[in-house]
Amino acid sequence: MSTLYDRHDPVRRKRTVVSLDSETGLPIIRTVQDTSQVIEANKRASADFDPYVARQAHAGMVRVARIPAVVVMQLREAGIWRDPKALDRWLDQPENRHFRTDGGRRLS
Repeated sequence: MSTLYDRHDPVRRKRTVVSLDSETGLPIIRTVQDTSQVIEANKRASADFDPYVARQAHAGMVRVARIPAVVVMQLREAGIWRDPKALDRWLDQPENRHFRTDGGRRLS
């Protein structure tokens, strides 16, 4: 594969590479991101989450998740990002719990 474009974003810890597929000659766009810092911050926020304080302090606005840019791109492609019910189902899946910041407890 020959690389056409390679960009590293140090702030988001994200790298985008565009290369040509050796078999088809079509461009392949690959985006990777180090999400370890976001996931660690989410774990701390989830462990510290207090639903009582959240109800009182934020006037109905509570952060339920922090999702890295590359995952948001995948959710957009899958049609999940703009569908609140589908996004809630996705966040409720055990393999996605590390993106939650609300301890997994919704404030109904």
